[in-house]
Amino acid sequence: LQMASTWKIFKLLFITLLNTTLLSLVFNIVTFPLYKWRGISFSDPLPTFTTALVHLCVCILGEELGFYYIHRLGHHPKLYKHFHKMHHEWTASVSIVALYNHPVEHVICNLVPPLIGPLLMGTHFGVFILWVTLANMSILNSHCGYHLPCFPSPEAHDYHHLKFVNNF
Repeated sequence: LQMASTWKIFKLLFITLLNTTLLSLVFNIVTFPLYKWRGISFSDPLPTFTTALVHLCVCILGEELGFYYIHRLGHHPKLYKHFHKMHHEWTASVSIVALYNHPVEHVICNLVPPLIGPLLMGTHFGVFILWVTLANMSILNSHCGYHLPCFPSPEAHDYHHLKFVNNF
């Protein structure tokens, strides 16, 4: 087992902090008019359990399809070396690496797909927050390197980071 250099860890922390603060803030400011246009409610009463569950299912489907095809496109030889290769600098699974991406990739691959379902459905903001929390838990789990109880196994994603061309 080889230890990561101080520079590599600093770069990981800097890029992840940039992506999760500045880029995410700007992205949310830019996309806020879309939320309003789609009627995403910030003050209406919470929807029924059944409505929230249907919205969450559409959110999962939208994110899975969007992420899969965008991520697969990121492995195209003409794009990989410019964008997605940065994420694969880390071959061992560590949760923080989930958000260690080229800034363009972070927006297109990590921020856009989770919005597909809420924008399609006009999801209540409370359900939207629940969805974003579940999506973040999922991505952190898939990069954590541990098979935690009651969570899907991250082994397929571990293999993807090891070989780069499988298990998208």
